[in-house]
Amino acid sequence: MLDALDRKIVAALERDARTSFAVLADEVGLSKTPCWKRVKALEDAGIIRGYSTRVDPAKLGFGIEAFIQVSIDFELSEAFEAAVQAHPLIRRCHATTARPTISCRS
Repeated sequence: MLDALDRKIVAALERDARTSFAVLADEVGLSKTPCWKRVKALEDAGIIRGYSTRVDPAKLGFGIEAFIQVSIDFELSEAFEAAVQAHPLIRRCHATTARPTISCRS
């Protein structure tokens, strides 16, 4: 269970994961070493799973983002996955296992 300080730390790191421990500690009201220990404990517990960078797809030349449904036989799934991973313009791929249902009521 997270206490109030842990929640402040997580919120601050969600806003800026590159912040220094000195700035983070000051923001949450701790000194640097106890703050570092709490972050380490949050990482060890799997609460903080990692750090990432968000990029602007348009500035990388990806002007269109689309979801496309592809239905394939299960036997071909590994070959399809390999082809998707090898394609330079496909950035992510999501798999679903159930037929979507839409229910409209007026």
